[in-house]
Amino acid sequence: MNNENNVLEYDEVCPYSEGRAAVRKGEFWGYVDENGKLVSTDFTRSGKPGFPYNYAEPFCDGWAKVHDKVGQEDNCYLIDRNCNPMMVDGEYISSGDTMRNGVSIVGFGCFEDYRECFIDKNCHVLSDRFEEISYISKKGIPYSDFGIYAMVRNVYKYGLLNVKSFKLELPCEYGWTDFWEEIERLGISFE
Repeated sequence: MNNENNVLEYDEVCPYSEGRAAVRKGEFWGYVDENGKLVSTDFTRSGKPGFPYNYAEPFCDGWAKVHDKVGQEDNCYLIDRNCNPMMVDGEYISSGDTMRNGVSIVGFGCFEDYRECFIDKNCHVLSDRFEEISYISKKGIPYSDFGIYAMVRNVYKYGLLNVKSFKLELPCEYGWTDFWEEIERLGISFE
């Protein structure tokens, strides 16, 4: 921060990323700009202006993942550099992963209506919506980090999505065991 006195106002100050630093005051988090000025928005899910988040992550590709606990519900979603929550096709996302290489998995709705899809950093939808999306590691294990393939699920049927083309290589028609057997039969490699 350009103003060293501003550092004393906060209990914790994280390194800057893309012109913003996450700062903690008490138990809540917010962001400051390069001049140490608090960046805020009128909209927060918790209704707490200034320091509305239970946790705030660094910015990447113009977006930051924030954790916003309201009652017993812990929401994780993406905000832009002005702390405005991400909207896709006119709808607020209900969950989101940190942007990686300009791509993120975001969720919409809740409970039985919940669906996930891939979006780019300009909020363009890249894939169909699924009940669940998980990356698959080089060892063939589902995990939540960037990979070549993603395992997708609808109505407890699994499919395989190519994360480069965002096209289904296997449709969502396989049970858990059948899904892995089909991958082995086709010789699909996660290298």
